[in-house]
Amino acid sequence: MMRIRHGRGLGRFGLLIGFTVVLTVLGLYQVNRQYAVIARGYKVDQELFEYRRQMETQKRLSLLLSAHMDPTTLHAVAVEELGMAHPDVDHERFVPERDAPKARDMKRGRGR
Repeated sequence: MMRIRHGRGLGRFGLLIGFTVVLTVLGLYQVNRQYAVIARGYKVDQELFEYRRQMETQKRLSLLLSAHMDPTTLHAVAVEELGMAHPDVDHERFVPERDAPKARDMKRGRGR
């Protein structure tokens, strides 16, 4: 009579399936971890690019601010772009203060 050995062959097959599942899970874990590292690298690179762009903008704005704070530049902008000019003698106006006595009251002796 022939005996069929199911127990031993099934055990080896079960070990083979288990080993395959463990290797597959470890492979997926490794791929997922590698993907996370690469994604972080891209994120760091993007943030570094944004930081450099902001630093460049800050340098330009700082230079522009220092240029506009210069008195000669202020004068040039006022004259050329805004059309301002120093007033002549006949264009000057005197604006009295609110609390100051009026000129006609000073003449009449009613001043403070």
